[in-house]
Amino acid sequence: MTEPITCNLAENALDYLLLAGEQAKEGSPRMLKHALATLADGVELLLKARLEMKDWCLVFKDVDQANRQKYEAGDFQSIVFEQAVKRLENICSVQIPNSHLAIINKLRQLRNRIRHFAVSTDNRAANSLIAKTFSFAIEFVTEHLQAVHGELDDELTRLKELLFDYDAFIESRMEEIQSELKEAYCVVRCPVCLQNAFVLGDDDPVCKFCLHKTDGQSAASEWIDRFGRFQSLKDSLIEPQIRGCPNCGIEACVDMNIETDGRRGHVCFVCGEEGRYEQCATCSNFCPRDSLGGMCVDCRQHFASSND
Repeated sequence: MTEPITCNLAENALDYLLLAGEQAKEGSPRMLKHALATLADGVELLLKARLEMKDWCLVFKDVDQANRQKYEAGDFQSIVFEQAVKRLENICSVQIPNSHLAIINKLRQLRNRIRHFAVSTDNRAANSLIAKTFSFAIEFVTEHLQAVHGELDDELTRLKELLFDYDAFIESRMEEIQSELKEAYCVVRCPVCLQNAFVLGDDDPVCKFCLHKTDGQSAASEWIDRFGRFQSLKDSLIEPQIRGCPNCGIEACVDMNIETDGRRGHVCFVCGEEGRYEQCATCSNFCPRDSLGGMCVDCRQHFASSND
């Protein structure tokens, strides 16, 4: 028995994005042409998916004609792009920045030529447009679909993994987030996308490139799992790679010396403080190398109180 073809609106939108990414990575002029058109369709589906989450009636071009039976059958005239943008802003409080709208509209113009007439565009311009649109799509899905839908983790992960190998996307995305990285308190390599865009110290760690976000202690564990040296369970208990931070005291401080070829020392994934530390003489936490008695603050205080 053959497996039926079935997916909801949000899943269908993500599938279009995945297909566009696969076509773009292939890189030939023919596949880039199809990627432009497929991606434009996927973006429009994204907007409709967010409206559907608010109210299925909003997907109808004429809300007064909304009918549940026609909706479930897909037998109706759906909302056009300009209407979707307005309804998202006015009803869902989701505003798409003008910079992103300009990119999407350029993509839609090319899509219309591809679908209905003829097209001529530069290869580099096509790659740039695709990459910038994907940057918008990743942010939109993360902020406005995944946060509401909660069941798109697998699809979003597949899309990100696909784009991490797409050079045009990487170049465009890194250029787009440069100003945020320059203003960040501390930046390290992301354990998910491997880009130097994981921001620490301002709030919970978040990657400005792939938007991966977690708490500081979990981030430290993820970073060690990805970049740390291999250890047996016994060795990890004797010499843990995550220790207490001299600044905030939380066990989220890791040694980046090997991964960065000595360019960086220890970094805390909670407070974002960075320095070159050594192990406290009496406990497993880190302390500055010039600490009195080679002890951390807690151990010095304990030693002082026990001698009173």
